Amino acid sequence: MNKSRLCFFFLLSLFSFSVYAKETNGATQINSVTNNNNEYPKKITISGKFTFLNPMDKERFNWVYIRAFSDSAHGYITIDSSHVNPDHTYSISLVVDHPQLYRIFLISWNSVAFWGDHDLVINDRGYDTAAIKIKDPPYVYLENASPCNQLINVIQLMNYWNYQRTIRNYAMDYFAYQDYLVNGDSTWRDYLKDTKQIPSGEFEYQKELYTIVKNYATVPSVLLALFSLDGNEDFKKEIIKNILKTNHNFGEAKNYLSYLEHGDELVPGNKIPPFHLPDTTGHYYTEENFKGKYLLLDFWASWCGPCRQAIDKIRQFYKGYKNDQDFQIVSISIDDNKKDWIDAIRHDRPTWLQLVATNVPIYRQRFNANGVPHFFLVNKDGIIIKQYYGFSSAMLDTIKQILTNPNIK
Repeated sequence: MNKSRLCFFFLLSLFSFSVYAKETNGATQINSVTNNNNEYPKKITISGKFTFLNPMDKERFNWVYIRAFSDSAHGYITIDSSHVNPDHTYSISLVVDHPQLYRIFLISWNSVAFWGDHDLVINDRGYDTAAIKIKDPPYVYLENASPCNQLINVIQLMNYWNYQRTIRNYAMDYFAYQDYLVNGDSTWRDYLKDTKQIPSGEFEYQKELYTIVKNYATVPSVLLALFSLDGNEDFKKEIIKNILKTNHNFGEAKNYLSYLEHGDELVPGNKIPPFHLPDTTGHYYTEENFKGKYLLLDFWASWCGPCRQAIDKIRQFYKGYKNDQDFQIVSISIDDNKKDWIDAIRHDRPTWLQLVATNVPIYRQRFNANGVPHFFLVNKDGIIIKQYYGFSSAMLDTIKQILTNPNIK
């Protein structure tokens, strides 16, 4: 599909949503969103159909799970599930106590968010039939969507195309580097470096997110976009506070607002938050184990394509510093499934310490790891030097400068 068609599709999605909206005080308010608490609890049905099921163990793998934020658990819990029928269909009826975001996990191969205010149809490809499986799920469209879910359709379409753009840019970077190694030709590699393809892609994505958030600031499901919007903390806090005025029980919004109000802990110059996490053998480590060393803390997941692609580049870089007593890399997986984490390590064979989050929602919140890969560069005293959203060669250049320049140390 060429760029003009992609742009047309994206603009068409925005237009289809905008017909439900009107401008109000610089933001957009959805006419039909009247979160009247008297309408709750209500019963809604989420149904759909898969193209492919997992053929290896149909009873074990072909399930649909719905998760939601729980105030009492301070994180996300599974609230309902259903086995997929032999004809590839599923249906789950939910009793919704109050309007909020939900996540539906589609037979462990994909997941999407939805706003729980209306019956929905969510179809999906299902099992990935490719011989080599890399996490690259298709875009999932919420059918029969209410205005809040129409906004989610737009946000998730943006996220999908940004993910595709990221995969494309990393692939170009990888093959350009291979061309340089094999043929000694640095033309392609220099072009990508000079034009800053990877950073510019993230910059465009952030501009798109900001535009969506600003225009649909009064729609409660815009919280999904706020999670991925970098910086703009005061802007995000103002939006959430306004949303909570009419959505008093929106626990996930309250939780994110609480995080933002204490988010200054992650700025350069402050200490890295504490952690106590196991490695593959069950031995636990804390941040205190790495005092006296420069530390690159890497948050990743087995299902994250860019994370897996970055491993090879980090391995090449780490070869020169593996025996350096002043520097260590530690990866922290946010996988829910420990087996997926172990399988990815066995396949990719990273040469540095691997830990796994024991409570994924808590650690994602504590380190603002809403997107991965996400890196923290920490000095010998446990102080944050910088954090990086996504892998970049600039990050490795900064580390190299610190480790080779006595004045920086």
